[in-house]
Amino acid sequence: MAEKKESAEEYGKSMSDAISFGSEQWIGAVGQMLEAGNELTKAFTQSRARVSEMMTAVNEAAPRMRRLGASFEQTMSTMKEIAVATGKNTLASADSVAKLYATSIVLEQSTGTIVKNFEGAGIQFGVVGAQLEEATNSVRDMGLNAKEVMQDVVTNASNLNKFNFEGGVQGLTRMAARAAQLKIDMNTALDFADRMMDPENAIEMASAFQRLGVTAGNLADPFALMNQSINDPGALQESLAKVGKQFTYFDEKTKSFRINPQGILTLKQMEKEANLAGGTLSKAALASAELDKRLSNINPSINFKDESDKQFLSNLSEMDASGNYVVKISDQETKKLSDVTQQEFDKLITEQKNQPKSMEEIARAGMKTSDIIRNDVTAIKEAVVRGAVGTTVVKDNFEAYRKITTTPTGILSDKVGRTEIFNKQFETLSKSIRDAAGELVKSDGKSMGDVLKDLGSKFGKQGDDVKKIVEQLGISVYKDIKGKDLSYRSSEIGDLANKALRGLESYIDDTSFGKKAAATGTKSGTTVKPTSGKSSLLEGTDAFTSSTSKDKTLTSTVNQTVDYSGTIVFKVDAPAGVSTQYLTDFLNSEKFKEQIYTYVQEKNKQKEKTK
Repeated sequence: MAEKKESAEEYGKSMSDAISFGSEQWIGAVGQMLEAGNELTKAFTQSRARVSEMMTAVNEAAPRMRRLGASFEQTMSTMKEIAVATGKNTLASADSVAKLYATSIVLEQSTGTIVKNFEGAGIQFGVVGAQLEEATNSVRDMGLNAKEVMQDVVTNASNLNKFNFEGGVQGLTRMAARAAQLKIDMNTALDFADRMMDPENAIEMASAFQRLGVTAGNLADPFALMNQSINDPGALQESLAKVGKQFTYFDEKTKSFRINPQGILTLKQMEKEANLAGGTLSKAALASAELDKRLSNINPSINFKDESDKQFLSNLSEMDASGNYVVKISDQETKKLSDVTQQEFDKLITEQKNQPKSMEEIARAGMKTSDIIRNDVTAIKEAVVRGAVGTTVVKDNFEAYRKITTTPTGILSDKVGRTEIFNKQFETLSKSIRDAAGELVKSDGKSMGDVLKDLGSKFGKQGDDVKKIVEQLGISVYKDIKGKDLSYRSSEIGDLANKALRGLESYIDDTSFGKKAAATGTKSGTTVKPTSGKSSLLEGTDAFTSSTSKDKTLTSTVNQTVDYSGTIVFKVDAPAGVSTQYLTDFLNSEKFKEQIYTYVQEKNKQKEKTK
């Protein structure tokens, strides 16, 4: 699908949006910064201890990425890709993120793939961008298609661990570039080199090449085969490409390179012995012969700074219908390769050297002019806006605000947001209603008045139980919130919130609720068992039981947990035929428990005075 052209009105509006500094830009930048902290925290599976650094990393990378046309979402995605590929919670610098993203555009490879492949070869992502940038420029200086060659480099990065390439990435790049020139599959050459590391395979292969009369390179020498396979697989690839060149010739009639009949048979047998795909050696032989002819056509009077400059001029040439290699000097002039002068070559090489060198500039070179201008203006605006909203004051105070708002809600939802807390109470109420309905439908059941009275009594008791639960939950929530630090680093909002919380705690601690919370904290889980009448707590119990122990015909034991001090066991005696229900209800009442607690306190005070 053809790209839609941008109208003058649309272009003007997009430029206006890029330049404008409305409030929505500032608010949007703050929102994106906070989103970045959340997204990277989730991606890194970390706490929020480094959330400020995460926000800063994205804020710094966003303007650099915007120059390349990347949105905020693409910036975030690239940073997460790098972290996933490395397997570490690494915050990549703005320079690394931009360079790797630009590399991914130029080579049409994902950032994650590039980082993962080279990390596996021991090259850290912080340096791989610069190394690929240098390698890409070396391929461009040879006049080759950098994208095609460098894609082979990225794909075969794992071979940096298997073979000793001189210069690491640069050595691998030279082999990939040479493979492109010789029309040989780089993977085929690397697979052959891998097999030649085995001494037995190297001896057998050298012997086979000797029988076939091979003289190219070191293919007939087993020790040279082994040495090149480990230390210089590029040279081994060169030998494979040139082994069949002796069988090639240039057909003047068809203006093409061909292989003689003897060579066809010999190369086919060599491919079989070397376990190479059919046509591998013949195709490489033709490419090698053609390359040699082009190089031989260069004017011998030209001085080259290095071999890459000579390769550059050679690769600019093409064969015309007459069989001559020609070079386009300018839009109006084309000359034979053999007629190119030193001055003309210098002009060509200077133009090449002045081309964009950084990976970011190479990526931008393929953009439309309008896109580059818009991206540049937007990047400047983003640098200003994100620089302002990314200050320590803003970041720390926003993170403190998050703590202030989420700490109490988090504790409350954790304590109260549990179905089982209230489920038992409502189950009891439901059972009471069902029992009441059963009594009404019985032929000899209770009257309507008695049923409603009994039901009301049970509802009242359940209401008291729910109140107790709510009170205990309130105490638990308060104890969890008390003493929490709501600040974040140097946040003023956090400091103010801490002071307010400490003041509120001081006020609550002086109330009956606060005292009850403090008592719960010191007496929780304590069980008091009556052992004798000496205890101040049991004095109250003994006084009550002695007044009701007139007749011990009927005995009823009631276990009641009192929030004020622990568990008390009451023994209630009543004459035969007398119901203990009233006494049991009385002992269960809050009023009675409070009387017991007050009585015990008074007794303890009296004893303290007599000591």
